[in-house]
Amino acid sequence: MGTAVSTVESRWNWRLSAQCRIASLLSLWGAVLLMGPLGWLFAPVAAIRTVLSLAQSVLNVRLGRSLPLDRQDRLDWLMVAGVFAGAYFAAGVSHFSGTGISSFTVLPMLVPFSILQMRMVARSRRAALVAEMRPATLVRLEDYRRLERGEPRAA
Repeated sequence: MGTAVSTVESRWNWRLSAQCRIASLLSLWGAVLLMGPLGWLFAPVAAIRTVLSLAQSVLNVRLGRSLPLDRQDRLDWLMVAGVFAGAYFAAGVSHFSGTGISSFTVLPMLVPFSILQMRMVARSRRAALVAEMRPATLVRLEDYRRLERGEPRAA
């Protein structure tokens, strides 16, 4: 088990995180849209999504220690507030109507969550680009230092 975790962790990067975030968001939209006709599938899908999301969060926290993302801004926090407001809306509508939660009642929560996730995808892709450029920058800096000292350029 430890070997599998270290293998995944060694290959985890911001580009892979962004791709997994998009896949997770698409699976969430699929689960919500199929909530009515295939409601009996919703619980296992939600459980699998929860476990995978937790694993991704742990991997992202560990990766963020060495390659941090851009900081959140006000729009991100506004989207978080929108998710909570949408959740209260869904709970209120389902409570007062007695119909339960449906695809329609979840949309006010899902839209700001989706915007927030896509902003995180953009941040992850920027961090991946910076991480890819970092080695080239270090090589160029080392070449510059060698030239400054009068040494020949590295091949």
